[in-house]
Amino acid sequence: MIKVVTPEDIYFPHKTDEYWFKDENAIKIFLAGTIDDGKSTDWQYSLISRLMIYKDDGLNDLEEDLSLGDLIIYSPRREHWDSNSNNEEIDKQIIWEQEHLDDADLIIMNILPDSKSPISLLELGLYGPQGKMFVFCTDKFYRFNNVKLTCNKYNIPLIESNEYENICTLIDGVYNEIIQIK
Repeated sequence: MIKVVTPEDIYFPHKTDEYWFKDENAIKIFLAGTIDDGKSTDWQYSLISRLMIYKDDGLNDLEEDLSLGDLIIYSPRREHWDSNSNNEEIDKQIIWEQEHLDDADLIIMNILPDSKSPISLLELGLYGPQGKMFVFCTDKFYRFNNVKLTCNKYNIPLIESNEYENICTLIDGVYNEIIQIK
């Protein structure tokens, strides 16, 4: 089963089941990367939708793999976000992201070519060296060399693509490795 958790769940706790946060066998994935105050393409939603139908195209059957355990996806994108929010709201968002980045078994960072993504670059430096991050970024991103050299320095896998299929394939492979460890 795939469960999506967002910062909005803070305000609507009835949307989540507490056991999701206590399930030791669940694999937790944080979707880091471009949001640009909600102005960028909602790649998180598109990726989650693709994961839900990953059975297509003759690829591994993710739903069968998930029978070994549950998958929790932490998505920092809010459906309703006001970029002019007060400091308290911004602080809650930042703290939510930090807590869930810490908790994640796997961090998928997807940096879109037409973005600035300053927070993503910060998170790359903070969480990349922990050994649980994969970065998706192409040479069309204006700071690609910074991303590439940081990934090289800390042995962070860099996939020069933003294609959802490539991200799904990676998640499937890494999921199977993590489930064997747990």
